[in-house]
Amino acid sequence: MVRLFVRFSPEKAEEPVTAHVIKETGATMSILNAKMDQSGGEMLINVDSSNVEDVIEAFRAHGAECNRKRGIFQVDENLCIYCGGCYSLCPVEAIMFEADYKLIFLDEKCIACKNCEDACPVKAIKILT
Repeated sequence: MVRLFVRFSPEKAEEPVTAHVIKETGATMSILNAKMDQSGGEMLINVDSSNVEDVIEAFRAHGAECNRKRGIFQVDENLCIYCGGCYSLCPVEAIMFEADYKLIFLDEKCIACKNCEDACPVKAIKILT
């Protein structure tokens, strides 16, 4: 599976762009996180690697930005106090503790829910979307 980030303009957020892309490409996809409102929208999806280029091209043809997603977590090691607030709220176990209590962030599991970002008392975590 390949993770893609799709951004919609305000006009496109009200159109069934994702439905058109699925119909045109025959791709299956999992929507990991999505936010749509009158100002536009964004969506984090997983797509089978065999269809990824077709899906990217189709989203772009329908007027949406679509790019491969790499490196979701940005953690300031100088600010982190290893309190575990982020770990305790992660719904998909994308944050783990090492034996020395250092945190490990697993991009491949992250669904960009931003619970960790909101929970961090020192604002050491940023989720890049």
